[in-house]
Amino acid sequence: MKVKVDIDYVDVESDSGHEVEGLCVTCERCGHSVEVMGIYLSSARYAAVKLCEECPKNENNYYDVDWWA
Repeated sequence: MKVKVDIDYVDVESDSGHEVEGLCVTCERCGHSVEVMGIYLSSARYAAVKLCEECPKNENNYYDVDWWA
């Protein structure tokens, strides 16, 4: 199922413990969200993959983030 997402800019903690720019991508269907480092389309696409993998309802959704770029 194709599901819309909300994308917000956030500061996230990097692997080295520093704050870096990132994205918070939230599923509009269930409200689950993930944060990723980076503010580029590739970061948003990675977040979409993480949303699918971490779906709390075990759904196999398609999160379209290409509109955001």
